[in-house]
Amino acid sequence: MRTPTNAPLVEAAATLADLTLDAERVAQLVPAMDGFYALLDVLHSTELGETPPAIAFHASWTGR
Repeated sequence: MRTPTNAPLVEAAATLADLTLDAERVAQLVPAMDGFYALLDVLHSTELGETPPAIAFHASWTGR
């Protein structure tokens, strides 16, 4: 599975986003990011199926 979220990981993500966070804010974000990543894990485990290409769309209300 994925690496657990910790303060250095949140600090690295903030640095990549060019954000400055103090230690208190980083500590607040660690559990929030765990919840966010848990939601992403659920999305990745769900089979979404196929989506037809846009050219398959038929606007049946045109020409009425």
